[in-house]
Amino acid sequence: ERGELESIFQKYSFDTVFHLVTNPTVHSGVKDPGLDVNKTFLATFFVLECMRAHGVKEIVFFSSPAVYGNQVNLMREDMGPLFPISPLGATKLSAEILISSFSRMYGMNSVIIRPPNVTGERGTHGVVFDFINKLKADSTKLVILGDGKQEKPYIYVKDLIGGVLFIWKNIHEPFNLFNIAPHDDAITVSRIAEIIAEEMGLKNTIFEYTGGSGGWPGDVPKYRYDASKLRQLGWQTSFNSEEAIRMAAERQLLFLKENI
Repeated sequence: ERGELESIFQKYSFDTVFHLVTNPTVHSGVKDPGLDVNKTFLATFFVLECMRAHGVKEIVFFSSPAVYGNQVNLMREDMGPLFPISPLGATKLSAEILISSFSRMYGMNSVIIRPPNVTGERGTHGVVFDFINKLKADSTKLVILGDGKQEKPYIYVKDLIGGVLFIWKNIHEPFNLFNIAPHDDAITVSRIAEIIAEEMGLKNTIFEYTGGSGGWPGDVPKYRYDASKLRQLGWQTSFNSEEAIRMAAERQLLFLKENI
């Protein structure tokens, strides 16, 4: 809420805003597009307005691969025009444009980060979290949305944090835009299911598919990132998509066990 933001800016003094507030899933925004308008676009506008009013001159914004829409080629920061296919993608792209305008109009430095799917041991949603919970409820069968051939890049959360901090410390332009992901790498949903079953010690689980190329309306079934711009800056991910998924599954299972 804008009032809460204003009170934070009045109470504390800081130089940089790391803006992560958003509607976290595409499919929830498809059911209620107002979620994305309020939690992504308007939230970003309120943050920028508070920054302008209180003289805070730097923002790091977490965007989404959804801004690219359906792309056959590697997703590059300079490709366009962009035509998102979901409310999340549309409002993230709108928020990027808003940040660009504030950056140039009010002398702010801005960094826009476009991460892929993020995974880690304390996830509260997403494919690793969902598959683990489904298999804990019934280890004999796993229902998978789509045809299992959806193929996307994943980044381990600590890798993402390291990359973001590297960018933040090493950029020198007023407006900056970076993909942050394993370069030209992806993993299928079926392979993710296999890894999680392996980590849970399951050998006879049956995978059932709901069918269709995408898991839900607005889903982009396949994409890969061109991360060469970030590599040229001097950083790349420590783990590829499969390694990130396996690490997240292993540590999430351990985390759940320790907190039973």
